[in-house]
Amino acid sequence: MNTDGVLISRMHKPQVHLHLEGAIRPQTLLELAAEHRVGDFPYHTVDEIKLAARVERGQGLTRFIDQIQGFPLRFVFTKSSSIQRIAYEAVEDEHKSRVTYMEMMVGPHKPGGLPPAQILREVLIGAKAAGRKYRMHAYIIAAINRKMELESAWEVARAAVSHHRNGVVALALVGDENKYPAAAFKEVFLWALNQHGMPSVQHALEGNGRVAEGMKQVMASKASAIDHGVQLYKYRDLERQVADQKLPMRMCPTPNDLLGVEPIESFPIRHYLQLGIPVSLGTDDPFFFGTTLNGEYRALRDRLGLTDQEVIQVAYNGFAHGFAPKGVKERLIEQFKQSLLA
Repeated sequence: MNTDGVLISRMHKPQVHLHLEGAIRPQTLLELAAEHRVGDFPYHTVDEIKLAARVERGQGLTRFIDQIQGFPLRFVFTKSSSIQRIAYEAVEDEHKSRVTYMEMMVGPHKPGGLPPAQILREVLIGAKAAGRKYRMHAYIIAAINRKMELESAWEVARAAVSHHRNGVVALALVGDENKYPAAAFKEVFLWALNQHGMPSVQHALEGNGRVAEGMKQVMASKASAIDHGVQLYKYRDLERQVADQKLPMRMCPTPNDLLGVEPIESFPIRHYLQLGIPVSLGTDDPFFFGTTLNGEYRALRDRLGLTDQEVIQVAYNGFAHGFAPKGVKERLIEQFKQSLLA
């Protein structure tokens, strides 16, 4: 394989860690604020939005979570056409990185917004429309925020289950793992899995503090995949358990580098691959981090020194350990292999 970027630019890719709220185009946000007549919208230009959204290097996870939650985005989720538009554009943007399969997270519980089940329906409409145009398989993951009241989490889970056969393939747990324990939602995730066959992917091992205990709680709720997982290597016993279970890790190098969680140059991706942990990549929140999936793969090659074969393995893992139906997954993997020969 060539190492001049041809492999990365041509290779089909899975996008398995992307938040819809963090993937809205600044121009779209500005236009929707005018359309919705948001009188107190604080920005007048795209440049102002980009400046406000920009992540400062080393600012930390907690400050970033506060930044996201304080950003004026919720009005978008009060109108069907707006939700469909941002979902469509998020899928369209991933097409530029040769993505053929994606799982997009969205938190459908929006105070003042449409009901969770309807938000999921509108996201599916927009994502599927773009998927048809760009020949992509686009699925949705319904996210529960750790700050939620338990009843709100149940509402999200029930909404997700109601759309399980229509394209909502999993539940997610997101938010500040240091402040809010995963154990509070264990029964919600077990209910979705045991009663409805809906798996979960949960954010863990990204922060500092009692993250090992948090990871144990995530595993107790039978998570099928982990988002981030960057601090796992610091806990050898836990790492062995994850390796034995081959629990997938959906990692985001540039965001974690910018936040000061772990420099890309010491990111443990090669170490995890050597242990047999199925690592794959996502861009997390492009709106805030300025990330692209092609850029993440280039960072693995240029800054972490991964070989072409390791880059290929990371991409393969995303397809092989995604939540797509078996037949879809098999076709995607075959197309992925063909793209390597182009």
